[in-house]
Amino acid sequence: MCILTQLKILKVPISRPIRQLIMSPREDFLAIVTSNTVHVAVLPDSSHLSLKDTSPLNLKTYHIGPTTHVLERAPIASAIWHPLASSGGCLVTVTVDAVVRLWELDKDNRWSFDSPALAVDLRKLVNGHSSAEDFSPSKYGANKGFSPDSFEMEVASACFGGSAVEGEDPWAAMTLWIAMREGDVYGLCPLLPSKWLARPSMIIELSETIACSTSSDPSSGYSQRTRNQLQTWATDLASQESSLEGESSYSERLVMQRPLRPNAIPKLQGPFMISPEIDDMFDVTDIYAIPAINNDEADPSEDGEIADELEPSAASLLCLATADGKVHVLTGAGAVEGRWLPTRKVMKPLSRSPYSSADLA
Repeated sequence: MCILTQLKILKVPISRPIRQLIMSPREDFLAIVTSNTVHVAVLPDSSHLSLKDTSPLNLKTYHIGPTTHVLERAPIASAIWHPLASSGGCLVTVTVDAVVRLWELDKDNRWSFDSPALAVDLRKLVNGHSSAEDFSPSKYGANKGFSPDSFEMEVASACFGGSAVEGEDPWAAMTLWIAMREGDVYGLCPLLPSKWLARPSMIIELSETIACSTSSDPSSGYSQRTRNQLQTWATDLASQESSLEGESSYSERLVMQRPLRPNAIPKLQGPFMISPEIDDMFDVTDIYAIPAINNDEADPSEDGEIADELEPSAASLLCLATADGKVHVLTGAGAVEGRWLPTRKVMKPLSRSPYSSADLA
């Protein structure tokens, strides 16, 4: 039996070849990506798509960053909808020249499509020593000079570490993973819009995770500065008067404000390297993250209730696709937690964390 459904032609004012279409989490926006530009179309109500009228439907479309994402600037490496976005939509764009921009889109505010709410140059951030430094992207045409980071930090792709489902590591959905073409991987956590959605249990899980991380046990490996920053961030969350927003799957989400301290721009963690190193040419084309999930199939206790303490599953996985048709599964990724630069300059060498990997042809 074959069932035919009516097709509707949606027209957008884009002349260049389209490389990717990405639906927003609430299905009200559609990101349309070309080689150097990103456009966002406002999707019509489903009732307009079920009409018998078969004539094309023109969509209201915005050019994201009309002076930023243009042919004269760096190509687009990735465009990703933030999994924790509150109202409207939050789109994160990452360009090949390692600039991350966070766009908080509002259909009633045209300016929100013109300028990003947050923009950071990862090539500046990787060498940053203090949160007081300027990590904003250089203006177009500015002489940047030579830097080895121009080659080592050419972005291939980026993704978020999770989607904030029940049982997922609480840091996962606010961690942006960035893969460089030569194989280095970086993590940016927490990367959040000014307003974000959280499961009620997620706030509890974050508080418990931070409490464990900031314990006074010297073997934990956390510096006093890191402990203070995590505690400050957790205290801000706990003191907020959150409210419920949205419908259906969003009705159980809390609307949270991004903590003002330590900083809106987190520390760039990495580079993480593959171990053992790959002998042949390593040309990364894509990255995908599989977050660690608590095992919800624990054996019931004697009274028939599920035990409170659930053993976590295997650590988070990162998958790197390469131009030679292979997928490298990084099995030692673990969970990245929130980190920020100090308020004052502290000189420390940059460490590289090895990953073990398995190849899938």
